[in-house]
Amino acid sequence: MKITTAFVLSCLIISGFALCGAADDSSGPVKAALRTSLNAMASLRHNGGWAAAWPEGGEATFDHTGIQTPETIVVRYPATPWIGMAFLRAYGLLGDDFDLNVARQAGDALIQGQLEYGGFPLEITPGLSKSAPCVFEDGATPGAARFLVELWIRTGEEKYAAAAKRCARFILRAQVEHGGFPSRFPLQNDDPARISLQGGATTDAIRFLLLCHKTFGNREYFEAAVRGLDCLLALRGEPPQAGWAQHYTDDGRPIDAGPNHPAALSTVESIDVMRLFMEFTLETGDKSYLRSFPATVAWLSRSRLEDGTWAAFYTFGSNQSVEWDEDGTVVKNRYTAFTDWIKPSPFFNEDVKTFFWVLHDASPDLIRDEYKKFLRGTTRPLLEKSVPTILASLNQDGFWTAPMPPAYRKAYVERFGSNGAMRTIYSLDFIINVNALLDSLEIQ
Repeated sequence: MKITTAFVLSCLIISGFALCGAADDSSGPVKAALRTSLNAMASLRHNGGWAAAWPEGGEATFDHTGIQTPETIVVRYPATPWIGMAFLRAYGLLGDDFDLNVARQAGDALIQGQLEYGGFPLEITPGLSKSAPCVFEDGATPGAARFLVELWIRTGEEKYAAAAKRCARFILRAQVEHGGFPSRFPLQNDDPARISLQGGATTDAIRFLLLCHKTFGNREYFEAAVRGLDCLLALRGEPPQAGWAQHYTDDGRPIDAGPNHPAALSTVESIDVMRLFMEFTLETGDKSYLRSFPATVAWLSRSRLEDGTWAAFYTFGSNQSVEWDEDGTVVKNRYTAFTDWIKPSPFFNEDVKTFFWVLHDASPDLIRDEYKKFLRGTTRPLLEKSVPTILASLNQDGFWTAPMPPAYRKAYVERFGSNGAMRTIYSLDFIINVNALLDSLEIQ
């Protein structure tokens, strides 16, 4: 069960600004569910970290390729750093040392897997070369580093600050001349310097640099973050297609990066950039980047499909949606939202509509405290509706589960010979639901 998207998006927008309030006696069931789910997730650790998905019995792990070795620690979103941050946040609200120790062990596992350049891989696997390229996309390097900063803030243990600062120095070195960041660094086999927005490669690197400036006070971090923001502003398409693509050359030309990543405007990446601009306003009071919003909102409004949803990509010029066949062939000018292969979800489409709501109902002048009050007033009713469902869907073992997808089921049956009604535990469900329960404690 995933919490209402409006609340998730609000949390992303106000990253770093906690909604606060005192819990009352009605928080008992929420606290009990939190304890059960935290203990259950802790039982799925291996070497201090987590995978992204497990069969309900927990005897294996899954990724997009099927069954994975249990020794693998997944760094990319939504896995070890974000699960660790949920435990860290739970410690702050519940005060149970168990949660802090679990978070520490996750941080230690990440430090052990930190690559020699200072960043992180998508996954920490046995025998992985320390000289492997560091990965920016899917939150790998920025997400792991952010968790280490949060651990240092909570514990004061220098090893976490040292690892985070080492990563920050690496991120500064990896920044492309015009301010963006690549998918991976260092470049391999004479790869050209490219700017990637896919999976938050540039936006999450900027977020981490802003956190480092706020935490450690080095002005160099802030200046690099502003160069990144200026780069994003320069990369935006001209009206009437005022959005962003996933990949660019270092001089700002959109490029094709494979069959699943066409040189086209991306709805997900466009919204992520808009989020980042709003976060920067909330953090600094600087509203200059918000001036890009009206043209992007106008493009998204014109791009809504007949069923009220949005496509993942739109072609330059014609603004037609892009769809793939199952073999990865791009089919141009097909006016449809998604195929099953791309895995559409209400979460994605609601994300877009929610962002419209935030932009139209919240004035840019509502910064910091006033904006927090605005969000608190809107999130309370959302939580009142979603928390009972989250509590009811937690099983007796402490997990939220979903039916096992066919690809997982096939790999599972081949490995374990089972053909029963199997279900899957997803780290994303844990992260969203546990944070929703924690949010409900904060705003009571």
